[in-house]
Amino acid sequence: MKLSHGILFILLTYALQGCAPYEQYRTEYSLCRSPQKDCTKSALQWHDPETSAESGYFLGFVEFDDQGDLKDRRQMHAVVDHLYTEAAKKDLLMVVFIHGWHHTARPNDGNIETFQKVLSKIATAETIEAGKAGRPAREVMGIYGGWRGDSLALGPLNVITFWDRKNTASEVGHGDVTELLSRIELVKRTKDSIARRDAATQQLTRIANDAKNKKQSANSVNDEPLTPASVCAEPTKESTTEISSNTKLVVVGHSFGGLVVQSAIGQILEDRAIRTKGGNEGCMADVEGFGNLVVMINPAFEAQQYSTLRNVSSERKSYPPQQLPALLILTSKGDDATGIAFPLGRRFSTVFEKDGWKGENISAVGHYPPYLTHELYKNPSSKTDPNLLSSWAKDAPSNKKLAIAGLILERTKDGSRNPYLNVSVTQDLIEDHNDIGRPEIIEFIKQMILLSTTPDKDRNSINFYTTTPVSVPAPADPVQPKP
Repeated sequence: MKLSHGILFILLTYALQGCAPYEQYRTEYSLCRSPQKDCTKSALQWHDPETSAESGYFLGFVEFDDQGDLKDRRQMHAVVDHLYTEAAKKDLLMVVFIHGWHHTARPNDGNIETFQKVLSKIATAETIEAGKAGRPAREVMGIYGGWRGDSLALGPLNVITFWDRKNTASEVGHGDVTELLSRIELVKRTKDSIARRDAATQQLTRIANDAKNKKQSANSVNDEPLTPASVCAEPTKESTTEISSNTKLVVVGHSFGGLVVQSAIGQILEDRAIRTKGGNEGCMADVEGFGNLVVMINPAFEAQQYSTLRNVSSERKSYPPQQLPALLILTSKGDDATGIAFPLGRRFSTVFEKDGWKGENISAVGHYPPYLTHELYKNPSSKTDPNLLSSWAKDAPSNKKLAIAGLILERTKDGSRNPYLNVSVTQDLIEDHNDIGRPEIIEFIKQMILLSTTPDKDRNSINFYTTTPVSVPAPADPVQPKP
């Protein structure tokens, strides 16, 4: 008996020693400037460019525990308050990243380093594009959402934490992450409201000036017939309700970070897929996602969670020319964690469910063929459309292949300009579950972010104010009761 107790004590001691840390890594809430200072403990960091050809960026950290609660609410408020401070002076390009399995907010974490590279590339590209367009460059603001991506620190043995961390990621997503993302989106919406107010003021001034210069007839009658097309077109010509600022928001989740994001805002995406912009009865304008774009890389959640959004988007079938991407899911064909281990584990966990082994319930969203919308692979000719906006606008039924960032994005059967892209990626671009740092895929994601955050002024070049009238079926004849 004593021997068994001793063995049990040793095993418990080993297990406790192997637990991944619960600590909060970013405990200082004043802005730290890098590389002049050591910012490893700071939740608010400004990174100066390393060369004159690059641009600087902001990086903030917000951390969550295993239940999805904020480690410290002061940390979130410090980051969001800084966003508002900067937004009062200029437009922002905000990018949120939620990491996945095996990662944390620990200094020198590989995901943090990759995120910093992406932010630097976006900031540099934004400076270049702003110069071409003759507008002020937006300040790039990165926000890193940290949680405990491992429950054990046992090196190679931590592969056994896959299902434990999947459950935790779902808990985290149903916690305070929704609050954080909503508060950050509110920064964008506040800037949009200011832009609409300013546009309305300009519009009223223009109308007043027109009234002075033109003699108006009090009894003028508009004889133009009222049609679905005119009803849809009329509000967007003069109304300021669709005007937005140049402040944009992108949310990115990798691995279980994709599950965190899906759990946090999945229902919001579904709601906005149906309640399109404008809200006019009988009109289907472009859809609004969360912020401007949500990106998920090798997301580890079942296709069943994506079913509603997929069904809504596929039933709609067509989108107006100004529609930009709202959701981008990228899954590697070589991701064995979601392609092999995931469905195997789901078979065990759903064994007692009725219809538990349906394909969409056991397959990860990026490995379920009926839900895939695109293939992404290297472009043999290395030819890229120099105008990304026009390349996306060409996504019509007769043009299934788009050249973007030296790659080919080939559409499958779903409608053109579908804003919900579920993309299967070749293994030479994303090798496996954790490989998200290759230059080609980083450049592609960067280009998709720049596309989805295109300022409204530039979107006008692809007929921004076009809407598609909906065909409303005539009501059926009432059924007469039998005598």
